[in-house]
Amino acid sequence: MERSLLLLLLSVLLPYRIVPAAEIDPSWQRVVEREGVTVYRRAVPGSPIDESLAVTTLKTTLVAATALILDVDNHHRWIDAVDESRVLKRLSQTESINYTVSYAPWPVSDRDAVVRTRVAQDAASLIVQIGSEALPDYLPRKPGRVRVEAIASGWQLRPLPDGGVEVRYRVHSSPGGQLPGWLVNAVVTEQPLNTLINMQQAVQQAIYRQAQPGSIRQP
Repeated sequence: MERSLLLLLLSVLLPYRIVPAAEIDPSWQRVVEREGVTVYRRAVPGSPIDESLAVTTLKTTLVAATALILDVDNHHRWIDAVDESRVLKRLSQTESINYTVSYAPWPVSDRDAVVRTRVAQDAASLIVQIGSEALPDYLPRKPGRVRVEAIASGWQLRPLPDGGVEVRYRVHSSPGGQLPGWLVNAVVTEQPLNTLINMQQAVQQAIYRQAQPGSIRQP
């Protein structure tokens, strides 16, 4: 049951800007800590669904962490609740249009989403922000799938003095359809928790450790 609900969140490819601050804003309430990942949540005015923030520290480089997140075609291998993921169109080195699908068991419909993803790096702090906007009408809608119209989630990668990277993954998403907010809130922290736990291992793969910097500057 928990897994089937997580499949409906579809929040992983669709980042938005996170304020680059070293401390967690006091409006966040810590709800779980496991395997080096801490997850917070807070209510969102006007929405029945809570927002979540997951934080961890990776023993990796800024380039490797960025390369992993931008490897959209392999998101289904480590981002929780993503079953299909692919780049539809690469607009530039830092911008692409992507498609993702989350499967759901009958009688709930699968969810899909199309987004434009952009990458930016602050020149002074070197913090990387990965942000997106939904493009719900970019592709024709498929029978049996509910198109996600609007999502707000995001990645922030902050280089640390010891060479590691602090990762913040923020999620606020409505899966659409008739799912009540209280039901989604029951598992809203599990998707970011599982995703960052998986990320700890995924980023150590050679393809990411050996990634070329491209437009991303290392400290």
